[in-house]
Amino acid sequence: GLAISTKFTALFIFPLAFFVILIKFSSNKKNLIKIFGIFLFATILFGSPWYVRNYFVLGNPLWPHLNEVIGKDKGTYVDPAFVHQDKFEPRINNLFKFDFIYRPYLELYGVPGAGNPENLTFLKLPLLNFLLAAWFLGTLFFTIPIIFGLFSIKFKGKRTWVLIVWFISFFIFAIANKLVNDLVYIRHSMPLIIPLAIFWALGFDKIISYKNKEFKLTATTLLILVVIGFSFIEITKSIVVRNIWSKYQEDFNWVKNNIPKDSIVLVPSGDCYSYNFN
Repeated sequence: GLAISTKFTALFIFPLAFFVILIKFSSNKKNLIKIFGIFLFATILFGSPWYVRNYFVLGNPLWPHLNEVIGKDKGTYVDPAFVHQDKFEPRINNLFKFDFIYRPYLELYGVPGAGNPENLTFLKLPLLNFLLAAWFLGTLFFTIPIIFGLFSIKFKGKRTWVLIVWFISFFIFAIANKLVNDLVYIRHSMPLIIPLAIFWALGFDKIISYKNKEFKLTATTLLILVVIGFSFIEITKSIVVRNIWSKYQEDFNWVKNNIPKDSIVLVPSGDCYSYNFN
């Protein structure tokens, strides 16, 4: 309830929560129904107020999303088209585009703009192609433990199925995002990272369990170097982004100083403007 009161994407926790309750209390049907009832009641109690407010004020509990499907005209002065959410046109062919594979992968490893590869080349650095090639090889190497982990899981265990349902629940959201918006934002499906991290840990454990000492030492050393490299890249990216936004600080200050405090400022998509205006 508290989760969906902050962001509607938390709705995709429901399959996982139901599954956990089911496997834990399935031996006692009366207790199972009781726990389900308590869970639903608490979810509605804590999670519904914001959606009820959206319905009565904006005509859509999920505003501005799905406005064309479930929205009602409430005479609101905020047009969903302003935030690019006015049309609902899911396209199945979006799922078969190659960018459905590489863009989530790139975003998972820090490429901004939903993994847009064009954002890799806006910096003018010496040996940029070499650095990008080294970074990409590092991502491939860092992904190997996940593959090992996936092949080492035992499907008989309940914990394994919790992880699988966990992953599938939020992957469904990623599919829905791709169908409707033709983009997948990993930050919208952050809970996916937790089962992936567990699979990664299982795979790493399998790698270091090999008897060959040279192999274990080499693999561990390379992974440590990759982690250090990723950390350095993220620090550098943060500094670059901060410096880019600082160029507009004078404009942000003008906005703050020249409009009334109670004014409503609408900006198309994104959180960066509102962050800098406040």
